[in-house]
Amino acid sequence: MKRDTKEQIKGFVLCLEIIALFMLVPILARACRDWRPATAEPDSDLFAQAVQVIHHRESRSGADPRCRQTGPCGEIGEYQMTPIWLADCARLGIDVDPLDNESCRRAIRAWLAYYAPRLGAETPEHMAELYRRGPSGYRRKDVRHED
Repeated sequence: MKRDTKEQIKGFVLCLEIIALFMLVPILARACRDWRPATAEPDSDLFAQAVQVIHHRESRSGADPRCRQTGPCGEIGEYQMTPIWLADCARLGIDVDPLDNESCRRAIRAWLAYYAPRLGAETPEHMAELYRRGPSGYRRKDVRHED
């Protein structure tokens, strides 16, 4: 009799686990709905223009001698990449060397491809603002960039 009860309990627990699994599927599907890999490199002219705007704003297209130094907040290179931005790239699986401009351009395009559609940045200027302020800062409409 004890063996039958144990088997019934095991069967009941298995049924509960299966029910719980089926209940989790829609929740996980909703959580993953907006997920897209960030490793694709966009080739559109829009992203190339955005990278040019960013390069000009951050270092006057490399002409600013201060861009060769590490900034007060840890900004590195002509694109003035911050440690927080580099950590976000690592989280997204984007490889970048802040001192190699070609690597920077590829990383910025990939990063923008991940965030721009999610946050509605549709012009090169909006994408430059997104890069400058980050996703949280870009959502704040009270902050404007004065060039």
